[in-house]
Amino acid sequence: MKKLAVLGCLLLFCQVVRADMTIKIEDPNYYGDMGFIDAKVSLNFSNTDEMLKKMVELGRPTPENTTVLLNGKAVAFTQDMSGHDGTSAEYSLRFNAGNPGEDELKVSIGGITGGTNFKYMPHGKIEVLDTADNEAFFDIKDIEWAGYYIDPGTLKITLNGKEVHCALNKDTGFEGLIKGIMSVGTEGKQELDIKCVDYAGTTLEAARTFYNFVKHDVEPGTVFLYRVAPNGSRSGPFYRVTSINDRLAVGNDTVPADVCRLLDGKLFCRNFYYDYVKIEAVKKGETGIHTEMKRGLIDKDEWKKHSDIYIDVAGNDGLSGLKNKD
Repeated sequence: MKKLAVLGCLLLFCQVVRADMTIKIEDPNYYGDMGFIDAKVSLNFSNTDEMLKKMVELGRPTPENTTVLLNGKAVAFTQDMSGHDGTSAEYSLRFNAGNPGEDELKVSIGGITGGTNFKYMPHGKIEVLDTADNEAFFDIKDIEWAGYYIDPGTLKITLNGKEVHCALNKDTGFEGLIKGIMSVGTEGKQELDIKCVDYAGTTLEAARTFYNFVKHDVEPGTVFLYRVAPNGSRSGPFYRVTSINDRLAVGNDTVPADVCRLLDGKLFCRNFYYDYVKIEAVKKGETGIHTEMKRGLIDKDEWKKHSDIYIDVAGNDGLSGLKNKD
């Protein structure tokens, strides 16, 4: 009996130590969103019972039972999902990427360890910030853009077909993020195009057409988007935009327009950040955009003047009879 007990213990020990780990990086070039790596970790057992027992014992990977080492340094991680397939317990771990290049990953979950080497060459992203396509600006506008994991030496920026240069800010506090800002000194329609190459060798491009109406002169036939206000809630405030005469055609409803913003070091492009209306300059002469605001749905809330933007549809040298004011 003693021999059988010893033999049973040895067999159990052999079953436990046969558990191993395999790690698969989900994509060889691009790892999640903006510098995150997704690793699929499998704990492989000799039978299903052992696997299920270990999964119950672990619960889920936590800093108490799991370590993730990237190039020898411990990194924080989150668990995206878990499951099992046959005799393997599977966990998806996400953690911040290191610098582009060759990386070594080691993972330990519940005493079971494994590792892999991979090449981190993240795809980049570049966007013009806080500017919708065909948006009009009636004050001096500096155009900003931001890019992730791009080679600054490959940047080519053109404005109205002419190459321009802008100041770069690489000290943004976020890994791989570069920002640029440039002044727009010319009046009227502006066509901005930014091209560069990311670390993965992919050519990226960001383009915007917008209007710079600092002098408030608008050419007849020009169609542009006018930013009314930040997108509000269903309970208000509400805005109503009209023309002060028949020289402008103002759309009845707000239109969605994609705008990219930099929030907490990450780029987000959405069509609900601001409310826009489409406006067309249809007749020559002095006119203006009149905006009213109503704070809520209550009947006693009245429409009140919010702002007036006076413009001249003709491209004349400034306004004569009308005064620009808020």
